[in-house]
Amino acid sequence: MPENGSNSKKVQLPKWLKAGKLWKNIGGAAAILLFFFLMVNLWLKLYTHHGERYLVGDFTGMELVDASRMASSKTFEIVIIDSIFRLDMGPGIVLNQNPAPGTGVKRNRKIYLTVTASQPPMVNLPSLAGNYNFEAYERKLGRIGVQAQILTKEYNETLEENTIIGVYYQDEKITEADLGVGYAVPQGSTISFVITERFTGKVSIPNLVCRTFATASFLLSSSQLMIGDTIGDYEFLESAYVWRQEPAYIPNQQIPIGTKVDLFLQTEAPQGCPDN
Repeated sequence: MPENGSNSKKVQLPKWLKAGKLWKNIGGAAAILLFFFLMVNLWLKLYTHHGERYLVGDFTGMELVDASRMASSKTFEIVIIDSIFRLDMGPGIVLNQNPAPGTGVKRNRKIYLTVTASQPPMVNLPSLAGNYNFEAYERKLGRIGVQAQILTKEYNETLEENTIIGVYYQDEKITEADLGVGYAVPQGSTISFVITERFTGKVSIPNLVCRTFATASFLLSSSQLMIGDTIGDYEFLESAYVWRQEPAYIPNQQIPIGTKVDLFLQTEAPQGCPDN
């Protein structure tokens, strides 16, 4: 067997691998490539702000002018995508935004806004057909953004309480025919109504002249009125006759419930009474 040691042959590297100049060239090329890579990467960061992010502010509730100014200071671009009319807010107020406040975004990002409209849309008033109740119709108006107010109440003993008998917009009367074909008003408008009432808190004045005190007292009590002063010369109060009353009787005139009526009395029935 061959012996280990000086007789064994050593592995010889090619001469071109032993040349130090080659390794220097390779190292130089690698350094140049690394330098160019770093420079390009730096240029990209400077040119495109690669990796740099900005937090989106909260624009809701701001006027559009202020929101645009704030967005520009952070290189954002404002884009309005919708406008909604609001009764409780003026025009140009930011209602909603996308992206949401606090979102991290890149430079020159578009911010999409919904703002309040400057002009209200036109809406058709609902028909009265089948339901003349004021409260029910008021709810219908509320659903389309129209307000209702009572212009006046008129006593009517045949119609139900709060029945609509007149509709007006800006002093112009609106008929049922107008509503039937479509009557449009700006959203946010106020419509005025004349409605009925059956209890007014007032009662008609009874005619008490020529009545005895006892009868006058009964009529006043039945009408929810009160006896005021009793004035005059008479022997017995219950059988004394009324020859004058204050307030005086006027057909169809009403006075508030609880009003006191003064009675002027005398023993004999006044001249001209039916029994005379």
